[in-house]
Amino acid sequence: MPEVQMLVRRILLVLPAIALVLLSGYIVKIWKLLPDDVASHFDSAGVPNGWSTRGSFVAIVLIVASGVDVAIYTLLFMHQNSVPIGILYFVCVFVSSMFWLALRANIQDAPLVAIKALPGALCGLVCGIFAAWSMR
Repeated sequence: MPEVQMLVRRILLVLPAIALVLLSGYIVKIWKLLPDDVASHFDSAGVPNGWSTRGSFVAIVLIVASGVDVAIYTLLFMHQNSVPIGILYFVCVFVSSMFWLALRANIQDAPLVAIKALPGALCGLVCGIFAAWSMR
């Protein structure tokens, strides 16, 4: 594998852990700002249609985000050269972004800002596809 591809692969290997640390830090920062009952699910217009307690929602966020990280690392170490790392990177970024948006919507007392975040999500998709393509 060329040297540049190895460097990209190493960088992408640490991104899931960085995303989890950033998400956890964001939760600590906004914990007191979250209402007791948080919106945990949103319809296509960004209007809440599902609710959870603050503690259970944060627990679910951290468990799912940690599970995604464990799954990524397990796949990478069990099937080192056959798993497209870019796709795994995209899954990690997507999951972390969706949780971040849900948390942000709860502290802003406004509909989910997913529509405004679409350019960022598309950028993540393009980066994931590019990384997967470059790791072939």
